[in-house]
Amino acid sequence: MMRYGGFWMRAAAAAIDVFIIFVAVMIITYVFGTHEVTEFSDFSPLEYTRITQDYLGGLGNVVLFILWFFYPAIMTSSKLQATVGKLCLGLIVVDNQERRLTFLRATGREFAKLVSIVFNGLGYLIVAFSQRKRGLHDILAKTYVLKKAAVNDKQEKPQDMTDISSTYD
Repeated sequence: MMRYGGFWMRAAAAAIDVFIIFVAVMIITYVFGTHEVTEFSDFSPLEYTRITQDYLGGLGNVVLFILWFFYPAIMTSSKLQATVGKLCLGLIVVDNQERRLTFLRATGREFAKLVSIVFNGLGYLIVAFSQRKRGLHDILAKTYVLKKAAVNDKQEKPQDMTDISSTYD
């Protein structure tokens, strides 16, 4: 039986990933000299993002695009099958046949998240109410978020479940 990653686990994983991206943005702004503006300020992650875009121009937009879309795509299509946030919570992302995602499918999954954003996050909220705990982006990309322990248990069981003890009766 597949055990799906529920809404709150996925939300916590997303919070970890947002923190990682936030730290990366802070490092980038510092390296490229915007630390003079942000060093003594108490800005939110979105404010740091805006400052990065303002001061780095086109380069800032490219860097932020890579971080927001390709970090998750690279991680979920890797052997790890999850972002750092999902790894911390024991979750992995698989396709509809429980295989690792291709980079193309993982990237498509990230772009499908934009649809959820357009509808005020409702595409994310359906994770809490759907039987298989899938968001709109999971449905569009034909993916699932599973608890890794459940996947490992399934893989460790032999395919033939014949009871050997009955052979010796």
